[in-house]
Amino acid sequence: MNTIPASLQTTLEQHFRARTFTLFSVMTFAPAAEIDEWKTALEDMTRTGALIGVASRTLGDLFVAPPPALLAVLKNSFSGRLFRIAHVLYCAEPEEIEVWRSSLNIMHETGLLTRVLGDMYIASIPGGAA
Repeated sequence: MNTIPASLQTTLEQHFRARTFTLFSVMTFAPAAEIDEWKTALEDMTRTGALIGVASRTLGDLFVAPPPALLAVLKNSFSGRLFRIAHVLYCAEPEEIEVWRSSLNIMHETGLLTRVLGDMYIASIPGGAA
């Protein structure tokens, strides 16, 4: 995978971390000199699961971009089994907790996390463990 341009990573973190978005909306932030790099990086991120498609629409598919560390925790430790959100948040660094909480909320709203019983959830993360 190509490296993600720092300007793209910053844009995703500042503007798109806790909401759904289209790739077009991300590209509107691209500096003119980096458009091709951003396009390639977004394609790579979509292919590898760093961006997760959550809805297909005529005017652009919707994606979410959870923090990479959160995705890794969900895929490696919680995919395919019931868990509590608090257990996921225990894996976050103290400065990451609010970002993770916001990302988990949007993941629930988009169906990537499903409430099963009370405060128990199950994750449907593409590429997660079975």
